[in-house]
Amino acid sequence: MENQRHSYLSRSHLLKMIMFAQRAVDSSIKSYEFGALEIHWLFWKDHQGWLNLNRRIADRGRTLRSARTLAIDSSQMVDSVLRIYGALQVMYAAAAEIVHSAAQMDELDQTRHSPQLGELGGFVNGLLRLCTVALFNEEVRHARMILLDRRGRQQFKMALCRTQYELIRSKGASARFELAIAAALEQIAEQAYEIAQALVPRVFEEEDHLAAASEVTCFAA
Repeated sequence: MENQRHSYLSRSHLLKMIMFAQRAVDSSIKSYEFGALEIHWLFWKDHQGWLNLNRRIADRGRTLRSARTLAIDSSQMVDSVLRIYGALQVMYAAAAEIVHSAAQMDELDQTRHSPQLGELGGFVNGLLRLCTVALFNEEVRHARMILLDRRGRQQFKMALCRTQYELIRSKGASARFELAIAAALEQIAEQAYEIAQALVPRVFEEEDHLAAASEVTCFAA
């Protein structure tokens, strides 16, 4: 009798990962806005848990491969799981970059000069919360809300471009750190849209086409 095959990524893995990512993004944004050492510490306190979770996932994969019970499947469901997994990895790394940049600003006693970054962070945090609810409750309507809000996505891109342009022109010493934070926020937003697309069973080709047609180009003349 053939052994039952398993995926190295389970639903519980993804739920734990998105919980870590949600906390990481939230604390990273607060670390920029408030610059408290306690907030930096809160992020790195959870970091070991994130590393341990990834280690358990890798160990499971090696164990299943060794037992020749690792499922090799290219189904839509497996593809969606892998897309979410990859997006969460990128998202967490971007949150870590925000914390690192904010900590450097604090160490060098640099003043925050871009209140717009806080607003962009709030928008990004909202996207991730919808993704988290959609994944936990298995309700794709929350993911659809993200994908169908083309106006919100365009406004975010425009605000991001304006903020980056202002920071590039700024003579403040903190500008390079804030530019890194802006780039990280953009990455997190992109990964939130990637997760939403993976959760929705249909591909929104019309919406993607319209979004591409209205794409904002930064620093355009």
